[in-house]
Amino acid sequence: MPLDYSQVWKKLEANVSKFKEFDKDLNKELNALKKASGDIFKKSYNDIINALNNMTGSTGARPSREYKNGLLVKFNSQFNNLKEMVAWAVNILENKVCIGTDGSQIYAPPEINMPIGLVQVVCFINEHNQSKNSYKEDREIRILAPKDLLYERVDKKTGSTIVSIGEEPVNAMRYKIETDLLTKYLDMYHNKQPKISNIYAITDGSLVLSFLQRMSPDTQNTYYAALKDALKKSKHTKHPLIGYVDSSAAKDVVDMLKKLDKTIPKDTRYISDAYILENYITQSQGLNYTMNWGDRTCAFICDRQDGIYDEIYPDKIGKKYCKIAFFYIKLSSAIMARVEFPAWTLREPGMVENIANIMRAESAIGSGYPYTIDKCHHLAVIKGQERLKFLRLFQKFGKQNNIKIGIKNKAKSKLVRI
Repeated sequence: MPLDYSQVWKKLEANVSKFKEFDKDLNKELNALKKASGDIFKKSYNDIINALNNMTGSTGARPSREYKNGLLVKFNSQFNNLKEMVAWAVNILENKVCIGTDGSQIYAPPEINMPIGLVQVVCFINEHNQSKNSYKEDREIRILAPKDLLYERVDKKTGSTIVSIGEEPVNAMRYKIETDLLTKYLDMYHNKQPKISNIYAITDGSLVLSFLQRMSPDTQNTYYAALKDALKKSKHTKHPLIGYVDSSAAKDVVDMLKKLDKTIPKDTRYISDAYILENYITQSQGLNYTMNWGDRTCAFICDRQDGIYDEIYPDKIGKKYCKIAFFYIKLSSAIMARVEFPAWTLREPGMVENIANIMRAESAIGSGYPYTIDKCHHLAVIKGQERLKFLRLFQKFGKQNNIKIGIKNKAKSKLVRI
């Protein structure tokens, strides 16, 4: 049945005051952050660091030494057309190994009475050389049986522990496989002969797992173990693990601004780092200025105030290179993307700009999105029709093994059509 747009319009009109209230709150936040960023980013590196050092607790973010040359790191190469951009990208990527992973999943289907989950992860490797075997793929599929889907959660009202079947174990398994494959190939290429000097492991998502706070202990441990192994391997091999976040809602720099300027409302919740940083840069560079493709911010060190961040990255400011660093970079007409990497890279001369160039080149070839992880996504995605075929395959499996797998009538009608 098609959507009744006349009803939708009436419902929108009934909520007009709520949208206006949100717009008012948004502008209030934006104006406060505009003023604060305009004042704070005029200060020197030493002034900001000294102010943050005198504060207790987490600061959200801390500028790296790159800030001594300014917040904006301009990309100086200019191209007359796409052909020139791609030629530059090919030159940058030559003989550099880019490893990416991405996955897809099927959650326990409500159409059947037998819980099952499926995870498919693809690792795509591009060695960027002239050999016939420059491209490599590794695919891993994992089935989660009923007991694999169980997890514990605490009921907020009663405080009691509830064991249930849900999506958490599936998501955790996908993350584990994605991250383990990055670790595996980082190690493999690091030990390959002749020696390869430039290896980059890229994941489509954040390296800062604050979202785990609302998940069960077992789920948290699965994520912890996988990420810790990858970070350890990255540091040992001196090859960066990179997290790419296309539309980041992170507010680490915003939290830093709030720490440094008490006039910003404490309940600021809508404006992201990417938005306020790009706004400040465009305003500070003069009338009608827009960021150029490839421009980025200086690197910051993430310093979040949550237990998850402390658990994975236990060393505080005194050992800040155990933490995660990040910058924001302009790779499309949309708002800046966020790129994360281990903060030990800040001590390696030129490495942060090398990471930026890899992401620029990957995005140039990938038409605005890093090619390696975009390729992984297309290779790994499980589409709707494939999900239905999986249900039929599972039903066939049940018949052959005398396992009763009941499928609801609505699902049966869909299975008949494939």
